[in-house]
Amino acid sequence: MVQKHPVFATTILISSNEGCLLIRLPPSLVPCARSAWSSREGARARSRGGGRHAGGGVHPARRYLQELRSAYSDFALFFHDTYGGDVIAVLWRPDIDEPKEFQVSTANALKPVTEGSQVQYRVNKQALAADFALLGQGLVKEVIVT
Repeated sequence: MVQKHPVFATTILISSNEGCLLIRLPPSLVPCARSAWSSREGARARSRGGGRHAGGGVHPARRYLQELRSAYSDFALFFHDTYGGDVIAVLWRPDIDEPKEFQVSTANALKPVTEGSQVQYRVNKQALAADFALLGQGLVKEVIVT
């Protein structure tokens, strides 16, 4: 079975960057899912000049995205169709695989790696992916590593 993902996630991120993540959200928890850029209803509404989220009310995906950006912007960029997309695409920053200095503020994302006699620290992407799922507990359907 082929999984449907928003156009930006499949075309831009996955084809140009291996190792990005997709965070899938349950459509039932995404307001305005019909207005998403990847939906037929959203395309029709936009062609008529509509399809915008009026605001107001609870928007868990938007809140989760804000929390991800606030906590993890040093490591990744986060993309989401604010008009009702059920996928958040995560693109690792270009320097993610370079050695880092140990800092208390990022200690939970680092793992020690011994190279020769020197200990360096690298970002633990698997731990970050697990953190994304934990932060979105009850909202995240699955985290897909591409």
